[in-house]
Order: sequence, then C-alpha cells, then structure tokens
Amino acid sequence: MDYEQREGRQPKEADRYQAGYDVLSGDGKRKIEVKGLQGAWQSDATVTMTGRQFDDARTQDGDWWLYVVENLGTDHPNVIAIPNPAKGTSRFYLYARHWRDKAETKPSKPLPGPDDDEE
Repeated sequence: MDYEQREGRQPKEADRYQAGYDVLSGDGKRKIEVKGLQGAWQSDATVTMTGRQFDDARTQDGDWWLYVVENLGTDHPNVIAIPNPAKGTSRFYLYARHWRDKAETKPSKPLPGPDDDEE
C-alpha cells in the first residue's frame, strides 16, 4: 500500500471474496496481486499464482500487476512491480517433479528413439 501511495495512487484492499487480486489502485483500474518473500527474489526463487489469479490476469482488459515484495521483515523491503505476467507468457513449463506422478499412464518400456531402426 505504501508503494502505491508513494507513486501517487490511492490503493484499497480488494473484496476478500474474490480471489484474482489483493489490491485495487488508481481509481480501481489497477488490479494488483501481492506475493511476499523473506529473502531476495533472485536466481531460482519462485512465487506462485493460483489458477484463478492467472485466469483473472489473462482475461483482464485493464491494468493487472504482480507485485513481488522481497526482503519482508527487514528494514529494506523492496517491491518489484511486474506488468501482467499472463499477457507476456507464451510458454508454460511443466516440471517432472510436479507432474510425473500425476500421469494417467506410464510406459512399461522405453519408447523408440530417433536412432532406433524402424521395422
């Protein structure tokens, strides 16, 4: 909220019964989802968005922002304001560690590779 006020906007908490964002700002035009981290947001540090948050961002006509607040609990928290990440995403990465065990079937033997002879 402080960040928005310093930027000259008037933020207010969003209705708690909707799940797509946390803050409305700038006459309600800017929708902001806030994610916080105790440390720095660097390298492979991650934040997650729920399906509802991502869908809300993807279908928004107006301003939708993701604010990553790093270094929470310190004297120097930092806001990284990212304009709608859903609009700038064209690829989705499905990591084996998250999805392999959810697969409906698993091959019983390896599938032929590009160097295998076809009969």
